[in-house]
Amino acid sequence: MEKNYLCYSPYVVTDGVRQQLGEEYALYCRMVDAVVSYQGCVSGFQSEQHFVKMWSVLINEFVPTSKLIQTYKHTDTPYTYHEGTVQLKFQHDRSTHDQYLAEFESKINKVLSAVQADDSDVEVIAKLYEYVSYNMKYAMLNNNTLYDCFMDETGVCGGYARYLEFLLNHAGIECQVANGSGAGVDHTWVIAKIDGQWYHFDPTWEASFPRWYWFGVGDNLRHNSLVTGWIENYMNGTTNREMDKSGLHLTGEWDYFEGQYLAPPECPLDFKPNSRRYETSPELW
Repeated sequence: MEKNYLCYSPYVVTDGVRQQLGEEYALYCRMVDAVVSYQGCVSGFQSEQHFVKMWSVLINEFVPTSKLIQTYKHTDTPYTYHEGTVQLKFQHDRSTHDQYLAEFESKINKVLSAVQADDSDVEVIAKLYEYVSYNMKYAMLNNNTLYDCFMDETGVCGGYARYLEFLLNHAGIECQVANGSGAGVDHTWVIAKIDGQWYHFDPTWEASFPRWYWFGVGDNLRHNSLVTGWIENYMNGTTNREMDKSGLHLTGEWDYFEGQYLAPPECPLDFKPNSRRYETSPELW
């Protein structure tokens, strides 16, 4: 039996953040090590403001962080800063800390184990998309961290999207979370690349429509789904008709350093999975 090639790594970050970090990715990795090792001490910051920016990246990218270290939700002084060196503070004793880390690693490795070394990008995306779509439970939970969302597999559209993005990042699939709003609808999903072309993947809506309806759709269907009258057109079989997109707002990844959303990539075409069905295992379609 061929061994799986995917396994959890605490150093994996989203594509956009990796580009934003540049040479500071090494500093980010040291911050991860400081959390994992329970030491909490990191040096090399240019200023406290520089640390705060890197801290925000750590909290959002290293999923267990919010479960492990103190933030302003827990105390007014979640860290100490002195001349470029920061001491983080932890929420739990060492034993509990290590337990949370081990449980998270085990959980993610179990999910990633479905992906095989010879899987195509289509197969990888399909397996992970299917897992998130049909194992997540849609529910709004108070004070739910991303760690809890992944471990309990419970959340709303943002949790579904971040979970899928997180798994695809480990598989080396270029992707990002996208947000959109129009006609009173706010929603979050994932954009990923296959064969050099970007497509929309919506694990939240997947379970509510015919199977694989939201796998790899283009901009037209994605835009139409967020505007008034789309459901009526869907029921009438005219979902691909161009519709009025005025007032529609789409955003891509958050730039932690510039403090703004970046425009999502264009996804002009539908993937048409039925025409590519033999690139994946038959049970996936």
